[in-house]
Amino acid sequence: MFKVSLLAATMQLFSLALFGQEKIDTLQASTTKWSLQQCISYALENNLSIKSQAEGLRVQKNTLNASRYGLLPSIDISGSQSISNGRALDQSTYQFSNQTVKYTNASLSGSMVLFAGFQKQNSIQKNNLDLMSGVQDFEKLKNDITLNIAAAYLQILFNQELTKVADDQLSLTNQQVNQTKKLVDAGKVVVGNLLDIQAQEASEELQLVNAQNNLYMSKLTLSQYLDLRDSLLEVSAPDLDSVMIVSVGGSITRYISDGRE
Repeated sequence: MFKVSLLAATMQLFSLALFGQEKIDTLQASTTKWSLQQCISYALENNLSIKSQAEGLRVQKNTLNASRYGLLPSIDISGSQSISNGRALDQSTYQFSNQTVKYTNASLSGSMVLFAGFQKQNSIQKNNLDLMSGVQDFEKLKNDITLNIAAAYLQILFNQELTKVADDQLSLTNQQVNQTKKLVDAGKVVVGNLLDIQAQEASEELQLVNAQNNLYMSKLTLSQYLDLRDSLLEVSAPDLDSVMIVSVGGSITRYISDGRE
């Protein structure tokens, strides 16, 4: 009974430790600020669609190798051995005698298709084209995910600025409401002015709530691209000093150097 209780207590402590580690990992994911490069690198390594596409490429490559190996000749090697003890037939003299007779047989055979209407060659060519097509689809998938992550990342930065602006504007309006209340109490302005400012305050509170919801949804979208369970990840705004403007073919292109040349 004591052993059973000890085992149950050990399993409970182990489950609590795993749960605590999971909560710590979730907390770290929510408090760590992700850069754009970190988001893209993480997605290219952990995105389920990319992993699935990579496995499909491995299957296509193995299929191509198998079709190439089909051009090689097939070789079959077999052997057998028998031992007779006592009165047995001697295979060399075909006479019965009381002795131990050992008999060994080995065979080697091979085959090769010389011509099958170019079936195997066409199969190799088809598998090679399928692999090339798969590689292009894989690169397109990575590019699409990269662009989607960049768009979601910039959307978060945009919504963060909108939320900050809405919050600052609401703070100013709150101050105006307080000042107007004092003026109304002093009899210097009419109540209608206070009601107008309070209506503006309510409208700006709604704008702040909408901005916060949009910010949450943009973070959720980026988390889905990264296959993260935590939807409250934080992103870091790029340093403006690291943003360089380069002229490429007559057009202006902006990129983030991240401190690298």
